[in-house]
Amino acid sequence: MSVGGDAIRHSGSRFLYAPFQDTEASFARMEARLASVEAIISRLETDRAVNAEKQVRLEERFNQIDTRLDRIDGLISRLVWLIVAAIVGGFMSFLLRGSLTGMSPGLLMQKASIIMAAIGG
Repeated sequence: MSVGGDAIRHSGSRFLYAPFQDTEASFARMEARLASVEAIISRLETDRAVNAEKQVRLEERFNQIDTRLDRIDGLISRLVWLIVAAIVGGFMSFLLRGSLTGMSPGLLMQKASIIMAAIGG
């Protein structure tokens, strides 16, 4: 039978509350579930703390790697400047020796003095 959409119970206990044994078993199940949830939360908090510590260690290592790379970059920059300076110095030495004109420095100086004398200097 139904009255106003609610079914009327005709069988079962005549009490409106659950018997004590059922309530005690329900509480025991709830305590077990609560204990498992607390264990899960504890593991999650532990994992979070471990991950935070790992993050700190990783940041420290990356900072060390960054400083090492900066030093390497500076050394490579110096090496490139030394190579460029050596090339420019070698080219200047080549020009001053007169190798580009095919004359020796002594011959070049003789010709320069002859030209200066002819000019009137």
